Amino acid sequence: MNKLPNSNTRKRDMYQLLIKAFVAALIGFLAWNLDNMCCQSLRSARKTYGAPLDVFLQMHGWWHVFTAYGSHSLAMFLTVLRMELLGTHEYKLEYMPFGLVFLKFKKSKNM
Repeated sequence: MNKLPNSNTRKRDMYQLLIKAFVAALIGFLAWNLDNMCCQSLRSARKTYGAPLDVFLQMHGWWHVFTAYGSHSLAMFLTVLRMELLGTHEYKLEYMPFGLVFLKFKKSKNM
């Protein structure tokens, strides 16, 4: 555990990635369950409202969106954790639209 980052900023970034992964998975799970419980009602509402508003009532689709976002956030957390445990600090987190996070590697002399 002594290999975890000393930087409060890096710890905060890692914590936020883990929280984003958990919250996205939870929201996706709730959307999926709502779709299972209220399928007929949601279908009726989609017919009533029509396009483009019906996209907001596609709970199964939202489950896929939130699950993908949660999986991406968890993968980024695990990648950062591994890099920190290996002592590799030649990267920074890049924040993209919609809260997507990517790693940007600093160029080293060996590249």
